[in-house]
Amino acid sequence: MINKANLKQNLIMKKLILTSFLLIASYFSFAQENIKVNSNLSDFVGTYKMETFFEMATITEKDGALYAEIDSNGINKINKLVEADTFKSESSYGSIFTFLRDSKNVVIGIKMKIMDNEVSGTKN
Repeated sequence: MINKANLKQNLIMKKLILTSFLLIASYFSFAQENIKVNSNLSDFVGTYKMETFFEMATITEKDGALYAEIDSNGINKINKLVEADTFKSESSYGSIFTFLRDSKNVVIGIKMKIMDNEVSGTKN
């Protein structure tokens, strides 16, 4: 025999769990959006002394977009990816740039993945 009180209680519990899950998911979604909005392109602008392969990476901002120049090999636009502080170059190599921050959220370095190599640099 089915107990109607238990069925009603189970239904209420399922609704409570679903509502809690949705509230938590919306909180984390808002928190991630907030992080993205608070990241200014000017945070990334500057020169970076590269450790190997290249001497210097220069990141500039123009008309709301970022551009990268490695040594004197031409300037290429870099487009924001989903990952935090990560951009992809429009160059034929499609290099991936990931900017590194310190504990105070200040950009202090860069990692550039080009082909099968990863190169790091320190912001000047």
